Amino acid sequence: MPSLIHPQESISRWEFDGTDALYRDHRGKRVLTDAEGFGHFAVECALEGLEIYVDDCPFDGHKGVFHESFLVNCPSPGPSLVRMAKGRISPPEGQVEPVGEHFVGPGWVVGAQGPVASDEKHNQVDGLTPAFPLPVFFEAKGQDLQVIRAAPTRCESIDLFTIDDEPGLKARHFAVQNISKVSMLSSFYANGEPLNSAVASHLNAASWDCPVTEGCKGLLIRKRYDRFHGRQRARVLIDGEAVGWWYEPEQDRLRRWGVAEYGIPAEFVEGKSAVRITIDPPAGAPLWSVSAIRIRALF
Repeated sequence: MPSLIHPQESISRWEFDGTDALYRDHRGKRVLTDAEGFGHFAVECALEGLEIYVDDCPFDGHKGVFHESFLVNCPSPGPSLVRMAKGRISPPEGQVEPVGEHFVGPGWVVGAQGPVASDEKHNQVDGLTPAFPLPVFFEAKGQDLQVIRAAPTRCESIDLFTIDDEPGLKARHFAVQNISKVSMLSSFYANGEPLNSAVASHLNAASWDCPVTEGCKGLLIRKRYDRFHGRQRARVLIDGEAVGWWYEPEQDRLRRWGVAEYGIPAEFVEGKSAVRITIDPPAGAPLWSVSAIRIRALF
C-alpha cells in the first residue's frame, strides 16, 4: 500500500567548505545544521571536534532519528555534508518509477540527473538519494526523475494574500502588534529569479482567519520572506492550540528572497469550515519576515 505523505515533510542538504557555516554560535563554532521538529539524518563528514546533538543531548554516531531538535557544530574548517529529512523518521517505501522530466505528485523524488525544482519553491535540490528523497506535494521538474508515488492526495490552493494588501488583510481579520513599516525589496530567489515586492517584519503574534474546505486532511502554510536575517523562529497555533515551532535558520544577504513552509496535520483542521492561524515569534528571536502568505489544503 502506498505511503502517505505528511504535511510537515521536507529535506535539507547542508554542505559547507572551508570556514563557511550556517552561522556561528556564541563560542565561535561553525554551526553546520540546526533544525527543530522530527525526522532522521546522516552526517557524512569527520571533522576534528565535530559535535552532534539530538534532542539537546550529545549523540555518538553519524546516523539517527530526532524527535525535537538536531544540531551539528564544529570548531575546525573543512568540507562538511549533512543530510536531513523532516516529517518522517524513515524513508518512504514503494516501487521506484521513472517518469522523465515532469512528475505530478504527491510522492518523493529518489533520484535524478542534476537538480530538481519542486512545488514552486524557486530553488533547486541536488544529490537526491532513496534514503533522503525530495517530498513533492503537487509537482517536480528535472531530468530523468525517479519517483515513489504516495497514496493519492490532492493539493489545492485555498488562500493567498500579501502583506501590503490592506483590503485583503482586513477581510481576513488580520491582527498584529509591533510590525515594521511595509517596504519594497528588490532582490533574488536562491535560483537567481529576480523579484521586487513588498515585505514587512513583526515582533509579536500575527493572526488571521482562513477558510477550510470540506474534506481537508492538512494545510501547508507558505510564506515568501526576506532571508537577510537567519534563525527566524515562531510558534504556530490553530484556533489557539499550539501545533509546533516554525524555524528557518538560513540566512542569505545576496539572494534575499526565500520560500518557507509549515505543515498543519489533519487533527487541527478536520471537520472545520474555518480556522484562525497565529504565528507568534518568541522574545529574543529575529523579527519574523513576511511578504506573502499562501495556504494550500491537502485532500
